Amino acid sequence: MMNSLPDHVMAYKKTPVFTQGSMPPGLLKTHKTKQGVWGVLSVLEGSVVFCPEQEDAKKIKLSAGDQWVIQPDQEHHLELDGLVSCYVEFYK
Repeated sequence: MMNSLPDHVMAYKKTPVFTQGSMPPGLLKTHKTKQGVWGVLSVLEGSVVFCPEQEDAKKIKLSAGDQWVIQPDQEHHLELDGLVSCYVEFYK
């Protein structure tokens, strides 16, 4: 699984910082980025589990300071592990 952005993409949008109390419910359910849009999940505090929905895919636990690249059209959801703050930046 690729965990870096292609050279040709540029940031165009960033979410607010989400905490366990402000996390949009949609991020905790299966969803995906738009076609041609990459996401970078950045964890500021605590830990988040990135859960790919592909068969045989492993969950990835991210802690403060970690980032994870989300590929276009990749179905996934997040699981929160206690207190957390994170955001997602989008690239195309």
